Amino acid sequence: MADPDRLIELRRQRTLIADHLAWIDRDIATIKESQAPSVPLPLSPPIQRVTTRSTETETGTGTAGQMNEWSGENPVSESLISTTGCWLVFATITLLGIGTVVLFISLNY
Repeated sequence: MADPDRLIELRRQRTLIADHLAWIDRDIATIKESQAPSVPLPLSPPIQRVTTRSTETETGTGTAGQMNEWSGENPVSESLISTTGCWLVFATITLLGIGTVVLFISLNY
C-alpha cells in the first residue's frame, strides 16, 4: 500500500474509532441514568496486601505477582491449563499429520 493510501486508511480508521468511542460514551451515560440509585451504596475499603522488596525477590513474584494478587487469579493453575492445552493441540496436529502421510502412502503404492 502506498503512503497516501495508508494515510487515508489510517484517517478512516481513526474516524471509525472516534465514532465507536462516542457510541460507547452515549451508551454508558444512558445506563448510568437508568440505573442511578436513589441512595448511594456504601463502598467497602479496598483490601491490599503489603509486601516488601525482599519477599518479592525471594519468591520471584514482582509486578506479575502483584497483578495476580489484585485480580484474584491463580497463575499456577492458569499456566498449567494453557500448557496442557498447547500439548493437546500439538499432539492432535502431529497425529493428524502422521495419519495423513500413512493414508497418502497406502493409497498411492
